[in-house]
Amino acid sequence: MVDFYGINVRFMLEIETMNKTIICNRGISEKGKSASIKRTRQLILDAFPEAVERVFVSNGDIKVIITIGDIRIGIESEGDPDSRLTRERLSDFIPECQIILCTSRTKGEPFEVVREAARTNGYRLFWVANHRNNNQSKSDENKQLNRELNQLSAESFLRLFQAIMQGL
Repeated sequence: MVDFYGINVRFMLEIETMNKTIICNRGISEKGKSASIKRTRQLILDAFPEAVERVFVSNGDIKVIITIGDIRIGIESEGDPDSRLTRERLSDFIPECQIILCTSRTKGEPFEVVREAARTNGYRLFWVANHRNNNQSKSDENKQLNRELNQLSAESFLRLFQAIMQGL
């Protein structure tokens, strides 16, 4: 990183070469999509202590913009039908954010909103999914396994986010 008249040149270069990207965690209902995205938010804040967070909503689900240098990351964890995602269509994030992390169902209106937002605003779209097991049991053991899988998913989303910041 080079300081050029008080401007962080590393971030300037990243913004100029960074492709605007939406990372959408897509899956069926009740599979931990929102939990993984919320955990990814915390991992980003932990990895970048200089980050500044602007919170729009934090009532279980989240809607925030995290700023790291000149890079802005929008995070929306509500991606169900008839949710903020479908009502607001990521409007608080576009065009302000270079990277958007959100959730969506596998089909229907949330899926179409994300796809259309990417297409009409010049964002690349990466569909990602949580690691899941096929056991539908409500046992404590299975719930713990799913929490661990959500953590692994969040860590892989963080690595993808970091790769995008470095020019992927």
